[in-house]
Parts: sequence; C-alpha cells; structure tokens
Amino acid sequence: MAKFPKDFRWKVVRPSLGEGKQGLVSVVEDQSGEYEGHFALKRLRSDATHASYERFGREVDALKAIDHPAIVKVLDHSAPNANFAYYVMELVPNAKPIKKLFVSPAANPFYGNAVATLSFLEQLLDALRACAEKSIVHRDLSPSNVLISSDSKVHLIDFGLCVVDDPLSSHSLTGDAGAGTQNYMAPECEAGAVGNATSASDLYSAGKLVWSVLTGRSVFAREAPAFTTHSMVKMFGDLKELWHFHRIFEKTIRKERADRWTDHAVAIEAVRNLRWVIQSGYPPLEIASQTCFNCGSHSIQQNGRGWTIFHNPLPNDYEAYTCGKCGITFVRDYTATRKELARRRELN
Repeated sequence: MAKFPKDFRWKVVRPSLGEGKQGLVSVVEDQSGEYEGHFALKRLRSDATHASYERFGREVDALKAIDHPAIVKVLDHSAPNANFAYYVMELVPNAKPIKKLFVSPAANPFYGNAVATLSFLEQLLDALRACAEKSIVHRDLSPSNVLISSDSKVHLIDFGLCVVDDPLSSHSLTGDAGAGTQNYMAPECEAGAVGNATSASDLYSAGKLVWSVLTGRSVFAREAPAFTTHSMVKMFGDLKELWHFHRIFEKTIRKERADRWTDHAVAIEAVRNLRWVIQSGYPPLEIASQTCFNCGSHSIQQNGRGWTIFHNPLPNDYEAYTCGKCGITFVRDYTATRKELARRRELN
C-alpha cells in the first residue's frame, strides 16, 4: 500500500475503514486546523495500474461535480499526476453498507417493509437524478457501495467505475467492461455486451438493490426471477402490500433499456404514487378481482351470466358478483385485469 508523504496534511486516526481491489480507506483528521472532526481518506495502492489511476481521477471529478446530500463531498485531493493518489471526503457517522443489513431481518430496517423501502428508493433515485444532471453514470451500485446511516438516509460511495453518459466522451467502458458487482450490474455493462452504460444502467441496479433490501438477500443473476420464482408474491405471500413492487421491477429490472424508466422525475413520481397506493390500503392487482370494492372483503362470489340489469342481459365480458359479507351485488368486466396479469407473467 502506498505510504503517506512526509509532512502530509492528513493524520491517520484509524488505518482501515474499508479496503477494495484498488485502494484503502482510512479515517483521518486535518492537522492544518482548517477542518475539524474526522474524515475518510481513500488512496490508491502503490502498485496501481494506469487504468486504476484513470478511474481514480474520474471518481474525484465525479464527486466534485455532483452536489447532493446523498453523495459525499470531496474536501481535498491529490494532483492528477501525483504518485500518491488520494482524496479526502466527508465521513458519514454510523453508516453501514447495505450488505451488512443482510445478517438478519432484525438488523435490516427495510426487510418486508414497503414504506421504508420506497423511501430508500426515492432517496436513491434522487441521488441518481443528480448524477444524471452531470451526465455521470455510477455503474457499480451494489450492497457494498450504498451506505445507510442510523436515520435510514442513503449515501452513495465508490464512483471508481463511473463513466460519462456522452456519446462524444472518451470515457467509455473500454477496459472496464465486465468490471463491477456481479448480478447487480446492468446487462449492457457486462463483458462482451454491446452498448455503453447510461443512466438507465443505474436504474437497473437500483431495482436489484430494492429487491435485496426487501428480502435481505443477494440478488439473482438475470431478470426473469423478479417476476417468477423470486417475485414478491413468491417471497412474501402473506405481505400483500409488497406485491405492488411489481410496478418497480417492471420499470427497472429489465434486460432492454427501452423497457426501463428513462426519466428520473417520472420514476420518483411513480414511487410516491405507489407509497400512496400502499398506505391507502389498495389491494394488489393479483387479488383485486377477489375483493369487494364496498367493504374490502375477499368473499365475493360470481353470480353467473343469468344475472340481468333491468331485465337486460349483461354485455359481453361483464360478470355479476355478490359479496358474502356486506351483500352488495355489482357488475364488472375483469377482461383488462386478466390481460394485465397474463402480461406480467411473461415479463423477463
């Protein structure tokens, strides 16, 4: 590991806060007196490659460019061509990477919690919106690179694989293809994939993170499980409010970028709407056809096609139902509902 220069401004008070393939993060304090308190210093290894130096420079530039409460601010950094490459950033007190929440449901404030998870996602989307405004794609959103503070605030770290979402930029995936966190990176970021990373790539990873924080598990490799074997219906059969998260996954965990959200404002509004739907007690579509709209009971029974309205037969596709609890009888066309449920089963 690279040694600190002589008369270095920053004094190490905790040698190792975290370590990755490229470098080490330490807790430091400012000996010059300009800044009070503790901060995090990230430095490259002494044997870092030229590509690592390039990534490190992009990371510093990205952090300096983005102004958002979920993204740490850089206080100091090395010159572009310095042998000792480092930067000093704010230290988020008592923050833990998401992966440490997977120890047990009790340690995970998001486990099976729809409203808390939607708050997490809204914060994450707002941070990604700030990145997109600067044409920056994080490209490595994972349980290791998203921190949660004690008050459940989201903090993005490690922009080491970030790229510029600009067709004219020289910062492409060349040399970084396939780098990232397996199963969380978007398909277009994998080795051998065609196309560059865009803000839609981060939205894909955001969807995978939502699945992980809800379940407390590492995520699956491909997209289909989100809608089949690892759907919320399968994972949380009794917590029906979580079934609504299909709306999130069908706009994030999709192989084709065209199937994902492309506008962060639209995505954030969709999350807020879903929170309202859940808090208002609306049943998920999977059981809406079994629910009485009047009292909310699930004991409705079909009356058959012999039922009439003022002695007139029911229109095609309409059916009559009676609630066994409140007694109300109503007519409804469930054709669109059935078609939508069939469409959902075919998603991948």
